[in-house]
Amino acid sequence: MQNITRKFAAATLAASLFIPTTITVANAQSSFVSGSSEIGSSKVELSKAERFHRGYAAYGEALGHTANPSLKPYAQDVLTRALDGEFPLKYGDYYWYDAETGINYTIEVWTDAEIDYFLFKLDEWLLEAEIYPDKIPTQFALEVGTSGAEYISVIAQQYPI
Repeated sequence: MQNITRKFAAATLAASLFIPTTITVANAQSSFVSGSSEIGSSKVELSKAERFHRGYAAYGEALGHTANPSLKPYAQDVLTRALDGEFPLKYGDYYWYDAETGINYTIEVWTDAEIDYFLFKLDEWLLEAEIYPDKIPTQFALEVGTSGAEYISVIAQQYPI
């Protein structure tokens, strides 16, 4: 539990966080945690990585951050590079600021157990985030991928000018 709490604190402090202002907490609770999504009359089962991606994005939104589609290619590129082993992730997370683009990057490595715990606690954390939002909202893009038994999340963020 301390490891997950450290991840959230580090991600929030290192660059803050995240996503779209169209998802409500009620939707987040019903679709992110249950792992399914209604499309018309058929029900689609979401993968754990997709539930994590949607939940983590909703958490960022609840903290007061806004998704920026123009940051998505940057986050996707860094995720591809992280999955290819370009960053020193063996001992934990990786943070850096790209002065050329003005983008803060947070790369996090998650175990299956940490993802399960995140999804288990998501409803509680969404409510807390709405009560105690970040003081400096950012624009962000989030990407999630898997490498073996690990999940890798990449957050690309920009602070408003």
